Amino acid sequence: MTVQPDTATLEQILDEVRGRHHEYAHAERAFLVKHGADLPPLDTSWIDNMIEECRRWLPALLVDQSNNSAEKLEELASHLAPGGAHTDGWLAHAIFQWARWEVDQLLLAATIRYCWHGGKSGFQFLPDPAKADPDEYEEQAQELVQFLFEATDGNLARILTGEDLVFYNSLPSRLTVYRGCSAISPEQAGLGVCWTTDRAIAEWFAHRGAGEPVLVTGRVRKAGIVLAKASEKEVVCTPSRTRALKCRKMVRMAWEGGA
Repeated sequence: MTVQPDTATLEQILDEVRGRHHEYAHAERAFLVKHGADLPPLDTSWIDNMIEECRRWLPALLVDQSNNSAEKLEELASHLAPGGAHTDGWLAHAIFQWARWEVDQLLLAATIRYCWHGGKSGFQFLPDPAKADPDEYEEQAQELVQFLFEATDGNLARILTGEDLVFYNSLPSRLTVYRGCSAISPEQAGLGVCWTTDRAIAEWFAHRGAGEPVLVTGRVRKAGIVLAKASEKEVVCTPSRTRALKCRKMVRMAWEGGA
């Protein structure tokens, strides 16, 4: 797609993200000091340097990226995700909220995928399903999935790379998916967008929280999957129907040294 440049909008969004990073750094320090940590004076110059480096790459969002490979889009996305494992999705989220129709949607989709794949920010910008109104949560989840589908024209090969693309290509045309949560109802869990094709992985996530483990399952078409990640056999989709399953005893996963 061809987009009209609006650098001012992106500059403003990036500066707001800068402020959020500063607030996060101060809050994190205050928490550590409160709990007895003896820390040197806080130096946040690295935040400003990080944001200014990202600013150099904003123009990439304002040109047509449709002829670029998934690998090139992934490289560009890495420069548009300032922050650490818990914060690198803030810019992508802000752009999605305020300017997604003013930027190249394919690159924005690739950036959302990059943040979801590489860190812990994931889709945590969706409302907390334990607190949000179910209708509001479902609306925002569907909005995100629809955007990702349209941005890639339903062709995930446009943004997936490496083992993630291999995993996606290996999926059958229809498949069973599972989702593990805790301290929410099966109905709330079923509204989520992050699922796995491996029941044991979903059960691990269900047991990870402090509340009652919840396991739900559904059937989806491969054509309805908008992101995929090989490491946890994870897919982003919205099953039309879900049902609760009994959550089996927790087992150690491979990344914990299990079988």
